[in-house]
Amino acid sequence: MKNGAGSVAEGMRREISSQQAKSNIQLSKTSCMGRCSDACTLAVYPQGDWFKEMNEKLGKKLIRRLSTGQAIGKRLTKHRSYSMHGPNAQTDR
Repeated sequence: MKNGAGSVAEGMRREISSQQAKSNIQLSKTSCMGRCSDACTLAVYPQGDWFKEMNEKLGKKLIRRLSTGQAIGKRLTKHRSYSMHGPNAQTDR
């Protein structure tokens, strides 16, 4: 994993355990997501929200927000919603 993605993922894994959210949040490694200029990049599904310039601290914050149902749009770089806006919908926020 490049650009610190390994430490981001590890911090997020620890936060998932801390929040006891293993049954609700799955963290998966991917191949290149094609957004090098936005590294580290995370995508949240099924919402289709993409986050840029993530670090370990922000990754943990994202996990806390996901586990409590809070809004997560601060570092949103792209939104894709296959169920609500069609397969190619993209909106930069």
